[in-house]
Amino acid sequence: MKHFIATLTTASLLCGLTVGTLSCGEADEPADVTDVQSSDSTTEASQLEVKDFGGYNVRILTRADTGTGTWFTLDVTAEEENGDAINDAVFRRNQKIEEDYNITIERISEEGADHVNLITQSVLAGDDTYDLVLSYL
Repeated sequence: MKHFIATLTTASLLCGLTVGTLSCGEADEPADVTDVQSSDSTTEASQLEVKDFGGYNVRILTRADTGTGTWFTLDVTAEEENGDAINDAVFRRNQKIEEDYNITIERISEEGADHVNLITQSVLAGDDTYDLVLSYL
């Protein structure tokens, strides 16, 4: 299980870094999309070993998006593509990870919860309620 979490975390971070680097640039210098060509070369992210985790449900605990002005976990899951660049990238990233590793990604959102106590209670009880925690981004 630890290897699975490490693999999933690595894949997520690499995908996140890829999205981050694609979105950076000067606002007044639009990208020349006419020179973009398809390539069969592999990238660092595509060299990750693909494994079958038998439909495992990865549960990610996050804070609820309550609009209090702090950074939220909107980049964890997306229900569908809606035209927003980050939302669409998150949707496509998760879809690829779910297909490549035969998993599902579930976001468990707790509004106003004390995540330290939730995690502590889960660990002390010996259950596996959460696979990943993104309490404060």
